[in-house]
Amino acid sequence: DSTMPPREMSEVPAAEEQTLYCVKMATSSKRRKLFGAAALCCLSANNFSADAAHSHDEPPRNPSPDDEEQSESPTGFHPIAAIRLPPLVDARLDPVVNPGECSSHVHSVFGAATFGKTISDADLLDPRVEITSNVVPNRSLYWAPSMYIWDDQSQQYHLIPTHARAYYRVRDQYKDETNPFPVNFRVVIGDAKRKSKHERGEPRDDIYWTQRGNRPQSNSIETSSWEEYSKNVGFISGEFIEMKSRTPECVAVDSKGKPLLDSKDHRSHMQYVENNDPCPPDFPFRVPLLDLEVRYELDHMVDLLGSDVVQDVKNWYLSTGDRTGAGAHTDFVAGWNEAILDEAIQTCRGGNAENGCLLASFFEQPRSYDMRKRVTLAKETEIPNERVTPVRELLIYTDGYCPPPTASPTQAPFGDTETDSVQNATSLRPSTSVSPTASPTSPFPTVSPMPTFPTETCYDDPNWYTITARGKTRTCSFIAALDPIDRSSLCGRTGEDLKKGRDACPRACSNCK
Repeated sequence: DSTMPPREMSEVPAAEEQTLYCVKMATSSKRRKLFGAAALCCLSANNFSADAAHSHDEPPRNPSPDDEEQSESPTGFHPIAAIRLPPLVDARLDPVVNPGECSSHVHSVFGAATFGKTISDADLLDPRVEITSNVVPNRSLYWAPSMYIWDDQSQQYHLIPTHARAYYRVRDQYKDETNPFPVNFRVVIGDAKRKSKHERGEPRDDIYWTQRGNRPQSNSIETSSWEEYSKNVGFISGEFIEMKSRTPECVAVDSKGKPLLDSKDHRSHMQYVENNDPCPPDFPFRVPLLDLEVRYELDHMVDLLGSDVVQDVKNWYLSTGDRTGAGAHTDFVAGWNEAILDEAIQTCRGGNAENGCLLASFFEQPRSYDMRKRVTLAKETEIPNERVTPVRELLIYTDGYCPPPTASPTQAPFGDTETDSVQNATSLRPSTSVSPTASPTSPFPTVSPMPTFPTETCYDDPNWYTITARGKTRTCSFIAALDPIDRSSLCGRTGEDLKKGRDACPRACSNCK
């Protein structure tokens, strides 16, 4: 029997040794048909399938055709996995660029709940930690800058909810030479500091903006900015706008021939190749191509702010302060079980875990992006103690400033209170509006409390209601059941009796004294 290719894998915790043993046995030529049962047995034995065992908050819905849409593969490639990535947290951290401190701007994060100020091999391979990925062996992390919409009426920036898809592809001609991503391999695609569009033909990474329901007209491949959207409002259609990045395939190696896991700029250890060219001698280690599609849910914002506000590109901001979209960037930290990804490279085609694909045994039921599965961060206390939405000023710092930590974590991401199903870990933290400008006498940014509004009573008015831009009636009881993003916006709306929601619904709007 043939066993796993003699590649050097990263060390894994003892808890996974039995899984790797089963993978080696089950993927031999004579035993491959029995892999499904063998793998599930092994996974049960070592708790590697802990994520799959968690019950969902609601039964998974049948996926719609849109959900199952496969991103178009470049010529000569075939997809080995199409992975769903519901959101994990929105926080001002970047353990690749700013390890051990806070980032200069807020990121929207997807993947393993080990996200924090730093990421170790043990973090990524810990089978006890929850994930938002629907493929159990994929404990990778992905993040991108959060995107905000400015609303003149409330004088606040509102963070747009997100979800993502990750497509792993292999070039047909080089399948046998393609290696799995080493654990804790890192790369950053794009330029976070950019605030002006790229000129046509200007060298840059493969990252651009598009819309799933309006391709190729909405693609901004040449300039990678929102310029075309500002010129053609008709391009802004469908559910979301999408930031799409593509990683290079070729990795540099050290003096011993081992792949470099990172570089000083988090990018120069990788190299793109064109057409079916082989990897250049300085970058000989070939890995799968990764397409990451970060989807910002514009449709979610229309009910809150109105289509006129949402579809006006002048109101769009990346969390870096960029108003052009040219500062798009994505981070990837590999957290795959290498033995499983290695075998998937050889056996999977189409991305749907079909036709004998090894990953078939590891796919969970399709997750609804609207479900906001409860996921508890393993490093909750490392999440900056600051409000990320809505905010009066974008949270932009250049000195690594972190607010003082909470005495004890009070809210896990996607957890809930008696009435709330929250979208991110920081939404229910103390209400502060953080100015990005440090005061002349202090090295720390100024922190001002959000304004409070007087109320005559702490009971909600059962007769108060407001009508949204889409003509829907919203009452105090409706507000009380919303997550913090929705609630804040509706609490700022004026009702039909000309009374603000925060005044008419003090309990629902958490405005009681």
